[in-house]
Amino acid sequence: MAISHPGPGSATVQYQWHGHGLYNAGNSCIISHVNRYLISLRLPTPGTVCRKTT
Repeated sequence: MAISHPGPGSATVQYQWHGHGLYNAGNSCIISHVNRYLISLRLPTPGTVCRKTT
């Protein structure tokens, strides 16, 4: 992952697969983290990992 140390007040969610534009790809883990941030401005816990779903 290229961004291993985000800046102050930011966070990353690691996705264990490939691709980008994941919000519309149907991964419920990614969608829930993005929605939670957009609705309540709560960042994911450091070290959050989303795995590929089928």
